[in-house]
Amino acid sequence: MTPTPQKNLFSRPFPFLAALAFGLLSSLDCPAQSPDTQGKKTQDASAPRDAVARFFAALTKNQIEDAYAGLLKGSIILEKSGGEAETIKSRTQKAIDNYGPVRYYVTLDETAVCAELRRITCLSLNEDFPMRWRFFFYEGAEGWKLVDLRVDDAVVDMFEGADAAAKKTKSR
Repeated sequence: MTPTPQKNLFSRPFPFLAALAFGLLSSLDCPAQSPDTQGKKTQDASAPRDAVARFFAALTKNQIEDAYAGLLKGSIILEKSGGEAETIKSRTQKAIDNYGPVRYYVTLDETAVCAELRRITCLSLNEDFPMRWRFFFYEGAEGWKLVDLRVDDAVVDMFEGADAAAKKTKSR
């Protein structure tokens, strides 16, 4: 039995998180080279990648609590969400129940707005259907922290983006 895809698995049930993330991300000042960051080396540029790898390593073992324990450590999602972390975990369990266990993941893209703000986009290859995960990390005074997480099953959107990039390349 093929599951019925549901677009934007986490964004609709979490208007608070979406608003929080938008407010937080839009208030960040990330100039290319501000006086404070000029010449500054980030604490550990690989920390977000490592956090995502640990997250998926736990998810492939169906250890949702462990996956989020590491990912959300020190996160604003835990600090200000008022129980949203538990909701995220239960939604993840429902998604795994619908789409099958996570077999493995691939990193599709890593984009930095500035040295301190980065997005990592991954695709989990579940047993029955893939899911797109977008992790947003910010490096503050205490190191890298997850500031937002978006999950959906909008696989078609990924192809439309690839089609647009291919058309752009052909027109050159």
